[in-house]
Amino acid sequence: MAPFLVLALCLPTFAQTPPQIEGVELSTDKLEKLHNNAIIVDIEKVMDPEHGKSVAISAMMFIDASDQQIWPILTDCARAPSITPGLVKCEILDKAEDGSWDIRRHTSKIGFGLAHVVSEFRSEFDAPHSQSFQRTGGDLKALQGQWRIIPMP
Repeated sequence: MAPFLVLALCLPTFAQTPPQIEGVELSTDKLEKLHNNAIIVDIEKVMDPEHGKSVAISAMMFIDASDQQIWPILTDCARAPSITPGLVKCEILDKAEDGSWDIRRHTSKIGFGLAHVVSEFRSEFDAPHSQSFQRTGGDLKALQGQWRIIPMP
């Protein structure tokens, strides 16, 4: 079984030019951390002309499993609240018959208070390699991102 790297890019508000993850290059330090089961998170402040201040978040982790094992977990809406911190509910609002896309609503708990944030987004699937998503509604001004499953170097 080949180990894989799961890579996420999430832009809570739309950035003019999102960080590229296509040709991910890992430093020796990051690669060593990943092999030691660390989760690496990078946060970059960005300025968007339409939405103002924003952040771009990228995260990566090593998972010792095949892409065929990771994919169904990554895309399982029913299981999502049990593996995603703060996610209370995941609903599929609409979907393609061929499984190439769906529209989801996430309800997330923010902090220790009672506040909840609702986000609706369309996901495009390229099984078992990537899932990209783009905001369609909800409380956030914008939301876009991508999950990628790539072989571990």
